[in-house]
Amino acid sequence: MKNQIKVLLLSAMVLSFQNSFSQKKKLGQKSKPKTETIKGDPQPDVMLVSDAPVMAEESPVSISEVRSDGNYGRYATEKINDETIWFYDKYNSNYKFGIKKRDQVLLPALFERKTYPAVSDNSSFPMGIGKNYGLYNVEKEIWEIPMIYYSLDHIGNDIFSARTKNGYYGVISRNNKVLIPFKWAEISSISGVENYFILQDKKTNLRGLYSLLNGKFVIPCEYQYIQTVDKSNYFKVDNEKGSNLVSIDNKPKFKKWYTQINSVSSSKNFIVKLNDKMGIIDENENIVLPIEYKDIKTYPYNDGSFLAVNKEGKYGCVLINGKISLPFEYDQINTSYSNNLKTTKNNKCGLIQVNSGTPYEIVTCEYDNINIENETFIVEKNGLFGMLDSFGKLIAPCEYESIDKVVSKNNNYSSNFVFIAKKDKKFVLLDKNAQQISAAAYSNISPVTFLNKNGSYYDESKFSYLMFQNNNKAGLLDMLGQQVMESNYEEIIGENNNLLLVKQKGKIGVYNLLTKTETIPCVYDQIVLDPNGNYGVKGKEIYSIDLNDNTKTVKL
Repeated sequence: MKNQIKVLLLSAMVLSFQNSFSQKKKLGQKSKPKTETIKGDPQPDVMLVSDAPVMAEESPVSISEVRSDGNYGRYATEKINDETIWFYDKYNSNYKFGIKKRDQVLLPALFERKTYPAVSDNSSFPMGIGKNYGLYNVEKEIWEIPMIYYSLDHIGNDIFSARTKNGYYGVISRNNKVLIPFKWAEISSISGVENYFILQDKKTNLRGLYSLLNGKFVIPCEYQYIQTVDKSNYFKVDNEKGSNLVSIDNKPKFKKWYTQINSVSSSKNFIVKLNDKMGIIDENENIVLPIEYKDIKTYPYNDGSFLAVNKEGKYGCVLINGKISLPFEYDQINTSYSNNLKTTKNNKCGLIQVNSGTPYEIVTCEYDNINIENETFIVEKNGLFGMLDSFGKLIAPCEYESIDKVVSKNNNYSSNFVFIAKKDKKFVLLDKNAQQISAAAYSNISPVTFLNKNGSYYDESKFSYLMFQNNNKAGLLDMLGQQVMESNYEEIIGENNNLLLVKQKGKIGVYNLLTKTETIPCVYDQIVLDPNGNYGVKGKEIYSIDLNDNTKTVKL
């Protein structure tokens, strides 16, 4: 029995020695180059093919483990189909995309991509590294078009416009077959017209219309410009003769070649220019409005009226059907495309309003100047100022020495405003209805500067309060005209988060509006606010200060 036990112990020792020797032999072997399969987020310092020492792989991350918001760790994802996703580094604004399929990396995050318009089966995408583009198929996991093009754009019907490295454009199919040879300076598709392309000759820079299905030009390369005409089978073209419309077989529509032809949406009439005169013609070249006007704007106001200048130099408005919608009796009409137009006649200003009907005069030309606003207009007459509402009604007579609109842009999307008006050398606040909202008149009113600590562009015109001054003392009003601080200081320098920089006897301190206390006494020559800290300057000395607690002041 003892001999049997000895034999078993000896066998166990031999097996242990063999196993130890085998492990050491494996560790001593040189690693062979291999292709690694990277799962989860790819590591930028691990190459796909390498003969470097093998690094420990990251724990696999399956698509199902990616959070519902499409993010996992550093990398964000977008779904391609049930098996495939895009992934990209969400912390790098210059996005480079890769592709995973069933949690395996097909392409690393090195590529620029183009996903619109999609190919017919939503499985292939123009992708590239730098200026090397091709077409990758995520289902077949192959490059249908190799990355040999400087640019590649899907233009519909699985057809692609491509540019070679030498700068020539052509059209290719999804299987990289050349459909239009690479010898063109530019190729443009036509919206709503399939298989026709505008080609620009590389040598002459002239353009023509090419039929892909017929393999030939239907409009030869002899025009500087070709454009489709809305709701028409004609094309607008320009050459040395001028402008015209031509049919698909290059036959001119109009007998005359005009200096300029402008189509108008939802109309078969055209605004034309000939010999420096303008007018309106219909699709059969019949005169709708005589070609005798000095100018006709090509974009209408809200009611469809076009601003025009007649042969006498007077301003008015016309419709595309040739009807005069505003009489030609003004010396000037502003070209702002809003509902309210400032008119000028005999050096006096008035207002025209444009709504759904024809323009009509709401204020006769009786003022020296009018400042156009959306809700309230400031008018000037005989050196004094008043206010009109948006309908031209006088809501404040011209009896003020000045009226200034001050606007606080509290963020990038909204704003608040009031009017500072001066009368009898005193200032009051008015609202948009010209009602006085300040309880008294003051020797001065001005916005309190917002102390911009972060340097944001949108904070530059921001303010929440207005400083009033009386008897060399400064107080504070809010935007509703309510007094929120009495006249205790010589000046209010600025405000941030309800903390005021105030000045007394030439020295600066801090006043807290919410607690109504002076948190920093007026002992500093300067106080500087900065995102990294706030500082008080006293002579040659600089202190670190807490704007809310003077006991935390530290001399630097």
